[in-house]
Amino acid sequence: MKFFQVPILKNFEVYMQLIVSSASLNLIPMDFDGNKTKIESAIYDAHKSGAMLVALPELSVTGYGCEDNFLMGGIADDAIDSLLSVSIPSGMVAAIGLPVLHSNRMYNTVAVCVGDENNELKVLGFVAKQNLAKSGIHYESRWFCEWNSGVIDSIELPNGDVVPFGDCVFDFDGVRIGFEICEDAWVASRPGRKLFERGVDVIINPSASHFAIGKHSVREQFVKEGSRSFGAAYIYSNLCGCEAGRTVYDGGCMIASNGDIVAKGSRLHFGDVSVITATIDLQSNRNTHVISGIHADNESVRFTGVKIASKGILAETVAPTLPYHQAWQEKPFIEHEEACRAIALGLRDWHKKTGTSGFALSLSGGADSGLVAALLYLAKCYDMYESMGDASKGDIEQLVANAKAEMRAELDCVYQGSDNSSDTTMNAAKMIAEGIGASFYNWSISDLVEGYTSRINEISEQPLSWEKDDIALQNIQARVRSPGIWMLANCRNKLLLTTGNLSETTVGYFTMDGDSSGVIAPIAGVSKTRVLDILGYLVYEGTLMSKNESLKIPALKCIICQKPTAELRPEEQSDEADLMPFEVLDEIRRQVLLKRRRPKVIFVNLCAMFKDYTREELASWLKKFYTLFNRSQWKRERMAAGFHIEAESMDSRTFSRFPMFSSGISKELDELL
Repeated sequence: MKFFQVPILKNFEVYMQLIVSSASLNLIPMDFDGNKTKIESAIYDAHKSGAMLVALPELSVTGYGCEDNFLMGGIADDAIDSLLSVSIPSGMVAAIGLPVLHSNRMYNTVAVCVGDENNELKVLGFVAKQNLAKSGIHYESRWFCEWNSGVIDSIELPNGDVVPFGDCVFDFDGVRIGFEICEDAWVASRPGRKLFERGVDVIINPSASHFAIGKHSVREQFVKEGSRSFGAAYIYSNLCGCEAGRTVYDGGCMIASNGDIVAKGSRLHFGDVSVITATIDLQSNRNTHVISGIHADNESVRFTGVKIASKGILAETVAPTLPYHQAWQEKPFIEHEEACRAIALGLRDWHKKTGTSGFALSLSGGADSGLVAALLYLAKCYDMYESMGDASKGDIEQLVANAKAEMRAELDCVYQGSDNSSDTTMNAAKMIAEGIGASFYNWSISDLVEGYTSRINEISEQPLSWEKDDIALQNIQARVRSPGIWMLANCRNKLLLTTGNLSETTVGYFTMDGDSSGVIAPIAGVSKTRVLDILGYLVYEGTLMSKNESLKIPALKCIICQKPTAELRPEEQSDEADLMPFEVLDEIRRQVLLKRRRPKVIFVNLCAMFKDYTREELASWLKKFYTLFNRSQWKRERMAAGFHIEAESMDSRTFSRFPMFSSGISKELDELL
């Protein structure tokens, strides 16, 4: 066993306190210089708070979302070079994630590093991820290999240093540090059990754990349970922001000791770097080892890892734990708050990272486009609020005034009415735009629709009519709205937004090259039932800015009383009449996408859940769902990028992969009744 002489520990016999930090970063894939700056900022912020050990998120050097760039020749070399150039205070220990090429295979690793006397980074070794994320939106096995538990190899660095590589535990004069890397903690046979057998004092979990409604409570559970059952301090770090365009990460760093969370970091924060610090009592955690390790055999407790003879990691004083300020996480409507903040953060990052001037939106005066407009406004408010000094944060009226002043230049809203549009929706669109300070334009598309119908009539034996050409006459209205709003977006260097929701996207209830046109689909991951709930929430409750201050958007009241309608037919039209009640549609969607159930099982469940509808109605709607679902995959393949918000998603690139041709399970559907 090779011993590394690094001066980082203080008198172990006297002090049993360790000050640690966890950092959340908003990164950009392949931005080596920018990511390095954020890594260094986090390290020095942690050092300033008194910490001698800091954990950074998974794959911090490159960014997590590089995708097939991980297969590009030289990326591992660039990552190592960038890592070795990081400045780190003398004696400070940092866990920094990066991809490493070892024996011609790519591994997702964490480098354990320390600052030397010149504040230059020295690598002590690499820990390789054992369980790759392969489900949901993750495809890590496309780029990385899994490392086998208990195996330790070595690797030579460009500077000639040979360091351990694999399932490493690091022993700093008796303080043992081990790792679970993101997915490692989500599997049944998590590495923490074997780390307990190896006598580990601290478990670090560098993560790139994406946002989904309700997911953070599960993370809290495994962090607390990992600390309690493995008798260790548990340090969890995570990415934050929309790193690569589709996935939003919500930060939420945590530090646990003796089974309790002792420090929490901000979730869905708008800053590039967020650091938390806490003091942990090593001895209280070691009592778990004493009690639970009585029956361990000698082989299991034999130390296999990297010993580092050193001084300086233990603390003589206790670092102050800053109070946790995110009052919105204690609110009863946390799911609505989470969804709003995740989408708002994603939109802010698209604006910031693309360098564009803002957004363009076809504002119909309906629920979906109204919510998209409101979320852009909230993105501006949240961002401004975080940048305000503490003394100014109570002045919500001034915040609203400042946000509206900037929204006029950043958001162009266009109402594009046809002969089938109503004054109700036009007035609603205008009221929403004015209520959030956006620019508003009112265009008629009637002449454009007439021009296209005239052309078709010229070459048709029979003129177009609603009786025989219903879909074509609806779709042309949606499609002619696209070129004008695209042109406005191009001329003003703005991102065009689409407004489709998860429920309607699932069954293809949108017009290709019409209302689906755009760069980003902000609410593509939000069910229609939740869209309507959030609108009511923003009108009557408001998003919580501080413990006692809520921000409401009263302008949205004009749409929450309307029935959702496309307004594409001459007579009154309802989305639910075209499809089915949204509560039923959303339940079918969940059972298909999340629970992977067959139609017969879903039908039985629907009959038990929805007593107000007949069996015939439920059977009819289930058949309609599958008919629309199976014939609409080609449309979903062409959807604009959307954020993953609900537990399930229809994004064909990241979550739901279905064939474009399918029999639609027709035999089983025919046997329902």
